[in-house]
Amino acid sequence: MATNGPTYYEVLGISPVASPDEIKKRYRELARVHHPDVAKAPNAAETFKKINEANGVLSDPVRRSLYDSELALKSHRQAPSNPFETPASHFKPGPSSAAPSSANKSNQQRRAPDNDFKKVVLEAQQAYSKMRYREAEQLAREALRMYRRDPAVYELLGDIEVKRSRIDEAVAYYSYALQLDRMRPGL
Repeated sequence: MATNGPTYYEVLGISPVASPDEIKKRYRELARVHHPDVAKAPNAAETFKKINEANGVLSDPVRRSLYDSELALKSHRQAPSNPFETPASHFKPGPSSAAPSSANKSNQQRRAPDNDFKKVVLEAQQAYSKMRYREAEQLAREALRMYRRDPAVYELLGDIEVKRSRIDEAVAYYSYALQLDRMRPGL
């Protein structure tokens, strides 16, 4: 799904809260004007293709939900960080011990990720880019056992589920990523 350039809502000229009937009506209006057999503009075919793509995603409730999640995650990442939050550099994890106590185990999930975690996440991302989805998923789950609060891992799991056409699971992972991304201090 394209998230660079204008959004599908902008392509159709509708609100992000438009109803399915509004989407259908607007698509038909634009299709009549921009169809390559009718329009004389040299880029009519390209415009019509974008309109069809936008309609295909926004008229399907599952694909629209996934697209909305991706847009929300992208806009959140581009938003400036809150100047009132504590910067990550001020976070100091507690002392580690060979056998963590139950109280220390609960704090373990709050600590900033270490280099081993980052290495596993990088390996998972590389496996994903090489289309080795099973390996990428296993590495991502290993990373979650090390540190459960990193949104990048959940986003990667969402991407894997999209490739497997498991849209509901992908939306759930993207939702986790978005929630955790909002909670990250100073990033």
